[in-house]
Amino acid sequence: MLKILDKSTTPPGYWTFRDIDGTVHRGGDFGNLVNVVMRYRIEKGMPTVNLADEVEDGICRQKDIKCRPAETPAPGSARRITVADVWRFLETIGAWVKEGRFEEQAEAERRAEICAGCKWQTTLDASCWGCTGIFALVHNVIGERKTKMDDSLKNCSVCGCFNAVQVFVPLPVLLKASGDLEYPDDTGQKDADGNAVPCWKRVAK
Repeated sequence: MLKILDKSTTPPGYWTFRDIDGTVHRGGDFGNLVNVVMRYRIEKGMPTVNLADEVEDGICRQKDIKCRPAETPAPGSARRITVADVWRFLETIGAWVKEGRFEEQAEAERRAEICAGCKWQTTLDASCWGCTGIFALVHNVIGERKTKMDDSLKNCSVCGCFNAVQVFVPLPVLLKASGDLEYPDDTGQKDADGNAVPCWKRVAK
């Protein structure tokens, strides 16, 4: 996997990426290009997991752009969450909750308490292109729904989910969106009996 050295400078002819079906996408900046590819793939039912990395690697292999090998994370370490991860999650979830079926407030609050204290929570990658559109997408997905823990909710480093959204989404929808992931049996918290508190996705499986 290759990483672009300088995403801030748009190459001549815009950023371009040839998709797995041969379609060529173009964007005025790297973030815009990833969003274009993501919307296209969601519409076509094509995979969107780790899309930003795939687009970046594809650009490096298709154009004469200075790149470097990607760093290999240490075994068992939490992965960094990028804006592309959150956009993918929100776009995908949004496509599945159009019917307006959400979890009850009490269940969302229970989930939010676990997420808020979870050691697997993480912040977005510092290269936050596209951030301004995230809040509009959140509103589109869950409307005005909130929990008491919203100020403490970030992103899940296991699935790339935006926690303030996923606590309201039915579990079958979440599992379909994130694929076959192994959710942690220890979130770094203890219950009243001193036992490790597992991820609420794992508990409900």
